[in-house]
Amino acid sequence: MIPKIIHYCWLSGDPFPKDVQDCIDTWKKHLPDYEFKLWDLSCFDIESSRWVKEAYMFRKYAFAADYIRIYALYNYGGIYLDSDVEVLKSYNDLLHLPYFIGRERTDEEGEVAIEAATLGFEKGHPLLKDILSYYDRRKFHLKGRKFDVRTLPYIMLIHIQKNYMWKRVKSVDDFDYDESIISLLPEDYFSPKTWWNQDLKVTSNTYSIHHFAGEWKKKKRWADRMRAWRFRFLGLFMDKYKI
Repeated sequence: MIPKIIHYCWLSGDPFPKDVQDCIDTWKKHLPDYEFKLWDLSCFDIESSRWVKEAYMFRKYAFAADYIRIYALYNYGGIYLDSDVEVLKSYNDLLHLPYFIGRERTDEEGEVAIEAATLGFEKGHPLLKDILSYYDRRKFHLKGRKFDVRTLPYIMLIHIQKNYMWKRVKSVDDFDYDESIISLLPEDYFSPKTWWNQDLKVTSNTYSIHHFAGEWKKKKRWADRMRAWRFRFLGLFMDKYKI
């Protein structure tokens, strides 16, 4: 069972801007019985991760947060939210699941992308362990002003492809508890908004909205470059497993 803990990350030390504070206010409105755990330099030792230390040193906070969210979910369990996520209703009816991962709306028919701004996991899930091990083997700063800019949705997708079969489910009722399968919930659950034109399609299933603000604007330029690779990998994977 997923514990009632909301993890979020803020590394700059700056005050929350109004749009971020407005999002956080929706969390507290709809999740009054949840614990809120802010991850900043006071509670995460950046010396413990070369990736985080280098990303922080170059003020690439979004990439540091990619690691920290996986670390938090693996060690504590709970739900991670990006600071630009607006919550519309409680996640309580998802807490019985071992994890929840949603798909992100994309501009390519048939493409599957991971929405990593809202993630829920039980403590110690093996997928998270695999991803942490991946980060621990890598450095963020490559050479000069070059960085490893693989985004977390891409990294998650690669690890799911490598170690699991994945399944697009239509609702929580279709969730597959087979440990060899990762079930991906529909786009409208956590990602009813598109990052490229801000089109918003909220449904009765929508728990939260990722507004793609702040640091994501810097990351998504690199995400664009990854989309073509991701689509090629997925095509091969779908052909192999007849999905």
